[in-house]
This record gives sequence, C-alpha cells and structure tokens, in this order.
Amino acid sequence: VSATPADLATAAAEASGGDDASADAPPSPPASVATNGAATNGSAETGAVSNGAKRGQQHPVDVRQILSDPGIEGDTLQFLKVSEAYWKALRNSRHNPGKRGPTVVKKVFRAIGATEYDVCVAGGTLGIFLALALQLRGQRVCVVERRVVEGRTQEWNISRHELRTLSDLGLVTQAELEAAIVTEWNPMRVGFVGQRDDLWVDDVLNIGVDPRQLIARMRERFLAAGGAVYERSTFVGAETAPDGVLIKLSGEGVASPATVGDTNRPSAMRPEDYAEADDVTAAERDAGSRGSSTHSSSSSGSSASSSGGRATAATAASLNGSSVSGGSGRNGVSYSTGTRAAGKGKRERQTITARLLVDCMGHYSPIVKQVRGGAKPEAMVLVVGSCATGVPAAANKTGDLLYTFTEAEGDLQMFWEAFPACGGTARTTYMFAYADADPRRPSFEALLQKYFALLPLYQGVPLETLKLKRVLFGAFPCYADAPLQPQFDRVLQIGDAAAAQSPLSFGGFGALVKALPRLAAGVGEALQDDRLDRRSLGLLQPYQPSLSAAWLFQRSMALKVGALQEAAPAKGQPRRRGGGSPDHVN
Repeated sequence: VSATPADLATAAAEASGGDDASADAPPSPPASVATNGAATNGSAETGAVSNGAKRGQQHPVDVRQILSDPGIEGDTLQFLKVSEAYWKALRNSRHNPGKRGPTVVKKVFRAIGATEYDVCVAGGTLGIFLALALQLRGQRVCVVERRVVEGRTQEWNISRHELRTLSDLGLVTQAELEAAIVTEWNPMRVGFVGQRDDLWVDDVLNIGVDPRQLIARMRERFLAAGGAVYERSTFVGAETAPDGVLIKLSGEGVASPATVGDTNRPSAMRPEDYAEADDVTAAERDAGSRGSSTHSSSSSGSSASSSGGRATAATAASLNGSSVSGGSGRNGVSYSTGTRAAGKGKRERQTITARLLVDCMGHYSPIVKQVRGGAKPEAMVLVVGSCATGVPAAANKTGDLLYTFTEAEGDLQMFWEAFPACGGTARTTYMFAYADADPRRPSFEALLQKYFALLPLYQGVPLETLKLKRVLFGAFPCYADAPLQPQFDRVLQIGDAAAAQSPLSFGGFGALVKALPRLAAGVGEALQDDRLDRRSLGLLQPYQPSLSAAWLFQRSMALKVGALQEAAPAKGQPRRRGGGSPDHVN
C-alpha cells in the first residue's frame, strides 16, 4: 500500500474519532461492492467496477419522485426545499468578514444577582452529554432545546475506544453502552480508483449506536440528578452581566417551521411543524446571507437550526411521569415552555439566569452568526446519502471509510462512505465532496441526481431493489480559525458551534465525545474558580495541531472551481486545463 492512502486513512481515522488502525492482511471484499482492482464486467451479480468509470451504465433518475416515497422518514421534499434555499443563499453571499451578524448577545453592566443555574446548555441533543457530566459534578444545569431532547433514528458511527469515554465519565454504565450498540462489523476500507490494493483498517467507526436509546438514557439520568430540560423552547438572545447571563426564550407564533437543521433529525418534527414551512424559505435565504434575525436552540447531530419558536401544549414529562408547563425549571423536571396564552395562540417570553451559557447549537448557531457575521466559510463538506434495505447480507459485512471509484468531474472529487446499519439488515451510504461556497457549486438536487445514478455501481444493487428508509443531505461549513475563540464573557461555544470538528469529517457526535473529558473538567474548574471571562474560557479552546494537519489533507482533496476546465490555447499551443486533472486526488 502506498504511503498516501495510509496517511489519508490515519488522518480520516483521527478526524472521525477512530481507534488505532491496523493494516493487517485484508479480507476478500464482498463480491457485490465496487472494487478498484482488476477490470471486471461490472454486472449486477458482482457489482465490481473497473476503475469506477463506467459512466455509460448510469441511468437518469427522477430525484423528486424518489424523495416522494412515503416510506422515507420525514418530509424529505420540504427538507430539500429549505436546504436548497440555505445553500443557494450561502453560495451567493459576499465574503465580508468585517460585517457583524444580527445581535443576539449583548453586554450589560447591571448585576443579575443570584442565578437559577450554574450552566445553561443551549442545544440539547448533543448538549445533554456535557450537561449530565456537569450535573454529576454538583453543578446546577439546565438544557434548552427548540425541538425535544431526543436522538435521531439514523445511527451514529464511532469506535468502541471513543464510546467508552461516556462510561469512563460515569454518564452511563458499560452495560448501557453495549445495549445502545445495534450494529458492529470489521474491517473498514480505504481505496482510490486506479490503485491496485485497498487498505483495510480495524476498529475505526465500526459500530453503530442508537442515538434515541443513548440520549434517552442521558436525559433520564440528567433529570434524576436534578437537571432541568426546557423543550419546545427557542433561544432568542442573551445579556451578559458582571455576575451572570440572562437567557431569553420565546415561542411566539403557533409554529416552528422546518429549517435546514431539521433535515438530520426529522423524527423530532411534529405535523404542525410543517404547516408554515413555505414561509421559511425567505428566512433560510436570509440566514445564508448573514441577515437573519431568527434563532435556534437545537443541536441535531452535526448541525442546528435557526427559526422562530411556536406555541404548543406542554407534552414533556419528568422522570416520574409528571408534566410541568413554564416555570423556573429545576429539581429534575422537564419543561415544555410552549404553553399557549389563553385565546392568543402565543406564549409570553421567558427568561432564565445562569452563570455560564454553553452554545451547543451547531453550525448554524445564532451566536456564531453574530460573531462570524459576513465571513464565508473557507471550505464546505457537501454530503448526500441514504439508509436502505435490500443490500445482500454477504455484501453488508464490511464498511468503507474513504473510497473513490470515479475520477473528479465538475471540479468535484466524489468520495464514498458505507456502514452496515440496523443490525446488518440495512446499509448507510454517503457520497461527499470537499469544496467551498462558490456560487457555481451544484445544488443538493444535482448531487442527489449523481448519488442515485452512481449508487447501483457502488453497491452492485439495482436502485429499484433498494428500499429507502432515510435520505440525508447537508452542506457543513469549515473555518480555518478553529476552534472559535470565545467573544463574550460567560459564553462558550462547543462542538460544531466552535468549529471544533475536522474539515475532513461531518462533525457532530464523534467530535463532541472526543472533547468531552476536557470540557467537563475545564468548565467545572472555571465554575469553581469563577473564571468565566472570555480570556479564561479561551483556554478551553486551545490550538489543535491535528486540525491544521487535517486542513492540509482537505486542501489536497478539494478542487477549486475551474480547475478541470480546459483553457483556450494560444496559437500553436496545446490545450491546457485550469491547473488540475481528473485523477488529481486519486
């Protein structure tokens, strides 16, 4: 195996939070999965693709017809609509780093006095992990979540080594972790088109964890330990005072329509959430151009959403089955602050106070929008994928960590990942590319068109044989000045909000788990010593050489727009491309 794929495998494993990789003798790849070895006939029986480039075998697909399948989770067409609006607006926005975003956090000089909580974690789907760790350390903690504190149905992929972090911190028992693991396999493959041998690694992203089961246990233990959960609650803004933070929550209006952050967690949506979805397009367009004043308190796997709130009946129950509406939220109860004001269809704005606000609202955090303002991300990870049944069991015993079977096209090199799912009865596949937010980059629909055209070649299964359970798509921003340094006293970004994820990965669960021991200990000490000014909090976001190294790999695997275009030759000179070639990455 050449050095380049080995180096890439190591970087990918570290970026994704994998365990130590081993390049022992590789097993024979499943016959129905595309391989990069000797040429084969590419038949449906073997599924092998010689050099991956059999474009003539691709057939046009109707993306919207596919997404209209009622068997697919959530309103995928609506999610596509709002995601396209966000992505188009981001592509067409101008890079203006000197322009601040809408103000949601401001400094005040009046004292707050005694606070209700030591810590308020905004964004509960992933924030619940740090919230529980701090609650078990004796802090008073609350969680604010625009939807509900509930995991998605799509499995999280991680290694056992990293997952043990949760039991080492005492958040769950080892038995509870084992119960949450629904799929496990080995090995994982790294391969590039035209390369004779693939690299096979063990114990890297080789388990699938059920997020709903794991987060349900975290939430249950958090409430039992005295924590408070504010669900159906939208983060509006915060005022930082010398002795605390006043956090404003609002659910004004009767709906909290679908936004770009909901595409990763449709199970948290309710029917009425789609009612005003047509109105969200403009809001997402504004969000993409850094002009939105709508906010979020949701962290949904690797991203969060930005939207106004909605008034609903209180539905959340505490550990003992009771339900509380509104209130100050403490002592192990769960709150739904979306109770209607009688006859008005709205509810009054609510405030809570804490010594520290932790922003776990993901890539699209309104606080991050304020800080970054008009700065466009230096890079993007464009992802589309699905989870489907119908892949033969014999072809679903290994996974792909980083794989190509086509050359670059349209200034994008398509990479693939694949994971067994649902105990081996389904398979998750992702097609992704490293890019930027140039206006000429393709839409999600165009990417899905390519994905569904290539998927049968990749997995060796006709598209009509697959039964789609979920379809996913996203554009994840990456910033070179990562992790983001705190810009306010008593406000700390973590996870994707801090851009702490590698530019090689999608962020989310794995990135947060890696940092969890350091964050739990560091935040605990900062609270104990009352060192909550932004300079002190900045010590919890140190320079990470691994991120800088990952950026080098990202740059080497990304093509600028125009890199593959042939330039008009001067008289008597050969035609030349714009600095790249289709096999540049491979």
